[in-house]
Amino acid sequence: MDIINLMKQFDFSESETKVYLTLLQNGILSGYETARLSGVARSKVYEVLANLVSKGVVRVNNQDKVSYYQAESSEFLIEKLRLNTEKALHDLSLATNFFQPNEFNDQLWHMSDYQAILLKTQQMIEQAEEEILLHIWVEDLTDQIQEILLRKEKSGLKIVIILFDLDKKYTFSKKMKNCYIHGFEEEKLEERHQTRWINLAVDNQEMIYASIKDCLTAEATYTSNKSFVFFSREYVQHDAYCLRIEEKAMPELKAIFGENLIGIRDIFKSFE
Repeated sequence: MDIINLMKQFDFSESETKVYLTLLQNGILSGYETARLSGVARSKVYEVLANLVSKGVVRVNNQDKVSYYQAESSEFLIEKLRLNTEKALHDLSLATNFFQPNEFNDQLWHMSDYQAILLKTQQMIEQAEEEILLHIWVEDLTDQIQEILLRKEKSGLKIVIILFDLDKKYTFSKKMKNCYIHGFEEEKLEERHQTRWINLAVDNQEMIYASIKDCLTAEATYTSNKSFVFFSREYVQHDAYCLRIEEKAMPELKAIFGENLIGIRDIFKSFE
């Protein structure tokens, strides 16, 4: 994303961004020089400069009949935007605390933004009080989610995780008591057309299931419908049952069912 579009997210117009960058690159300039170098019309540039001064990211020095302008550093700009954003979020939090959400119902709610899906997953884990059952791929296991899971386990919550890692590193599994390695990632991705997923059930009360192609293509369903929560929990529990058996008896299972346990996994084929 280019700088102009990024700055628009912080309420800077295209002209304001052009003028700020021109001053940043060229140092102290008059209004006339700023217009010439930035491409912003001279009839408009003084209004733009005044806006930037009022936003605190450009300084002005009035000498005789000529005003000169200088941009604050990019570090100053970033810090000011950060402080403004934090204050706005704080004020918004205070304002919205007055409004309390209605009780959850059992409707199915659709989500289609990857970051929103991760945030909802993180929020559900953070608010869990009794148990967390989770399928997740390492690509979606953010540092924040890892930290919360470790903290929740330490506080005594019952947690079961089925972890998928195409690189077979499974680093996080070594940090948790009941984090099982799935081990059939390639086959699952092939079955699902290279789409990974998150399946999370919390406190036997709510669940989210997400299909994730990449950070731009994702969709999820969230609900507190008891039937969907039941199937979400069963999905994780069933995998945990199987993986616990594999951990203890893999050599014997391979001898009976073959490499990759194909004799078990091909459910449409009768045992010989």
